[in-house]
Amino acid sequence: MTETSYEGVKEMDLTRDELQLIDDAERALTTSRARHFVLFALLLVFVAGLLLELVSPNMVAVACVAITVCAVLIPQLSAPSYTKIVKLLVRLRSESSHPEHDPIIDALSKG
Repeated sequence: MTETSYEGVKEMDLTRDELQLIDDAERALTTSRARHFVLFALLLVFVAGLLLELVSPNMVAVACVAITVCAVLIPQLSAPSYTKIVKLLVRLRSESSHPEHDPIIDALSKG
């Protein structure tokens, strides 16, 4: 494996599955942002239709609820499991050489 760094961690510290998990999370974030943009554009279309009296207020209300539900569910359904990501982060934190407490905060809390 190479010695390139991945967000401050050497690649050899991560398994292939963990690297794949990170790549999947990045891909899900990118697609989620694109989908949220499309949903926002759809919301603007419905509001414009309401202003031009092409769509009824009830239809806009239903569309707003549906768009909101989709905006909340998209990251949940398309992203890797939150539990897997947290396990990876906990493992990386436990293996890191960083102090558990920030020395600046410790110094400020003493005074």
